[in-house]
Amino acid sequence: MRFPWKLFFIIVIVAICGSAGAVFGVVQWIGRDLPTPDQLTAIKPPVKTLVYDAKGRVFHEFFKENRSTVALRNIDVARYEPNSIVVSQGLEAGEIVVTAGVHALRPGQKVRLLGATS
Repeated sequence: MRFPWKLFFIIVIVAICGSAGAVFGVVQWIGRDLPTPDQLTAIKPPVKTLVYDAKGRVFHEFFKENRSTVALRNIDVARYEPNSIVVSQGLEAGEIVVTAGVHALRPGQKVRLLGATS
């Protein structure tokens, strides 16, 4: 008696398609409650979080830290003085210069001013 190749291939194809369909169905079922990308971009987290005690009174407030991003750029130094430098180009009046940890900065990195309250 010959091996029923035709039946074997039909069973294999049905098993593969059924497995693929089951996996697709499970993925759709798991993801049914997930937000859409548009919903994720519309999320606006609160600036402060309130923690309440058992009686409903505010126990503590957590504020978002006051942070800014850095932009790395070249400046021209006119002269060096004992405790400072004089910049001739590359800075505008009122700009803040990072002086500590500059060796580890990356463009766009968030930094916090010393003495700034969070």
